Amino acid sequence: MSRLTTIADAASTPSKTDFDHETISTLPNPNGESASNGSVMSPQTAKEDLRSKTRGSGTEAANDVPHKEGAKHPTQGGAAFAAAVATRRVQSAEAVVIEAEFEGETISRWATKIADDRPELIDDEAFEIVKRARDMLVDDKANRARRGDTAPSESTKNTYRLKCELIDASMGAIQDPWAPPLQLVMSRYAPHRQSFFVMRASMKWRAIGRVKSQLQALAVMQRTGRRDAGWHLGLRELRRMSAELQQVLDLDLARCLELSDREAVLSRSKKNTLRKLKSGWRDIFLAANEHSETYKRAGVLMRFCGCRPLELEFGLEVELIGDQVRVQIAGAKVRETAGQPWRRFSLHAARLPAWFVEDLRSGKKTYSADSDNMRQHLARVSAKLYPRKFKEGKRDIILSAYVFRHALVTDLRAEGWTVEDIAAVLGESAAETANWYGWRPQRGSRDVEPSAVVPGSTETCRPVRPPDRAWLDKDVPTDRKKSTKARSPSQ
Repeated sequence: MSRLTTIADAASTPSKTDFDHETISTLPNPNGESASNGSVMSPQTAKEDLRSKTRGSGTEAANDVPHKEGAKHPTQGGAAFAAAVATRRVQSAEAVVIEAEFEGETISRWATKIADDRPELIDDEAFEIVKRARDMLVDDKANRARRGDTAPSESTKNTYRLKCELIDASMGAIQDPWAPPLQLVMSRYAPHRQSFFVMRASMKWRAIGRVKSQLQALAVMQRTGRRDAGWHLGLRELRRMSAELQQVLDLDLARCLELSDREAVLSRSKKNTLRKLKSGWRDIFLAANEHSETYKRAGVLMRFCGCRPLELEFGLEVELIGDQVRVQIAGAKVRETAGQPWRRFSLHAARLPAWFVEDLRSGKKTYSADSDNMRQHLARVSAKLYPRKFKEGKRDIILSAYVFRHALVTDLRAEGWTVEDIAAVLGESAAETANWYGWRPQRGSRDVEPSAVVPGSTETCRPVRPPDRAWLDKDVPTDRKKSTKARSPSQ
């Protein structure tokens, strides 16, 4: 079967610009008039009746697709995107093939509409369906722009697909649901906050993509003048997809947690792991890590620089200059408004292992380690240093790159570094982000160690945005002012 534009009898393949531009859609406005400039909000004097030629067109396209062709298009959940290729009168029903492309895959199914039910949609209904779908996409685009979100990578998309398949399978296995099936499935993830939001993001990504594809397919059909049973069925599918998207947007963690009848599970954060470690644990790690010729250099950089796993995979450029070691890091998690494409700072050579400094006397080096392999290496070291005390698969302590990252921030805070300087060392573009890392140690705490980072040596690609202190300029409430003045120094 041919692709979307062939199905819709389009003269040529529409470009992305055609799809994105408003002029591709000429849906009627609420007054029953078609749009002159392609906008659903702009009236046109010519009037078209959506209900014409629908019932009589069932056999006109019967020869386009053989009746047995339906066996080649199995139903795929709710993924019936858009353009009708044929309609065939089968006793008292109209069977319509719907096919469209989403994320490089052609998704098709046979959709059946009972002829006794009203197959046409009046102008007002069509207008409201499309308007609601477009409004939802506009809101999503605005929210993404406000947060500075970027498009997901291919690996992220693959992860989203797998999670959506898992949710679909779980929903299909539910019998006699006593609440909306999607809420029941998502309630299983509600006790684990991070898992819940990852699964919800996966469902939202797919729902947004389906609505976009459906709107594009309807625009192609409309541009070619197709207003048959397939057109009306496409509108109904768009209405259903919009409702599915709304269900995903309405998912609430508190409500799903209530449905689960369980308590929220405290995440095993790297920050909490840091509090379980005793003084000198990083020196113990380095001693154990030196036995690995593959990872011992990467382990030193991770311990003293607090770099991310992916940054270590990119490779760190290291050079000995006098009594200091200059390190340059290519940043990860970099977006248009977040992260640092690169940063560099110096380390006191005297605080690094002697063998590591000796290796640098021959010239500049670049050290790297695959993030997954490094994670497995840290797990092996953790198993030796901190044996299991509970059932298999759970340990008290598992070291990771982010544990060292939190530890570095704790040390820098103890030394009196400003939040802007700490953010620069971490590779953050906003100072407020650094507040999520590390602990604020008490005076005289034995859990902190002198850091090797040289103060004032940090350089970044972008200036670090200072924290928002606007709330400090706000007036103190009157009652608080009075109570403050009335309090004596002895109090």
